[in-house]
Parts: sequence; C-alpha cells; structure tokens
Amino acid sequence: MVVDTVLLFVTGVAWIRVLRLVGFTKIGVRGRSVAALIQRMIGARVPARGWFAHLVSGAMGGYGRKLLDNWTRVGIKLAGWIVYLAGRGHN
Repeated sequence: MVVDTVLLFVTGVAWIRVLRLVGFTKIGVRGRSVAALIQRMIGARVPARGWFAHLVSGAMGGYGRKLLDNWTRVGIKLAGWIVYLAGRGHN
C-alpha cells in the first residue's frame, strides 16, 4: 500500500512517458508517430474535448492533465486493491 500511496503523488510520471513514447509532445502530435497515425484515422475533425483531444492537452500541460492524473490514480488504487485481495487468499 505504501507504493500506491507514493505513486498517487507522481501520477504524471506514469502517463507522460507513455504519451511521449507514442508521439504526444509538449507542442502537439509528433509527425510519423503512433499518435499521428491515430489522428489521421480520426480524420480532419478531432472532436473538441474528446478522448484524443484530452491526450493532446494532457501532454501539453492543459485541461487533459487533470483527467489523466485522476484516471492514473484510479488505476493505481484498483491495482493495489487487487494485489491486496489476491494476497489475502494465500495466507
């Protein structure tokens, strides 16, 4: 439980690395990346405040950052509880 508590305070580290890896940068979508491919598949009209816009915004430090932080926290807490509950059955 200590590990997930620490991770709650560094949530950006978890998702920002993944976003950078797939092509979301501080200035937008990097050309010839997975993110650029997804953007091409979506087409010219990326919905405002849609899931893709939230990822771009999060990588740029905008409104999407809060949502990504919250989802990361939820994921960490759920994973912690699953590990905890799975460990209880082996005592």
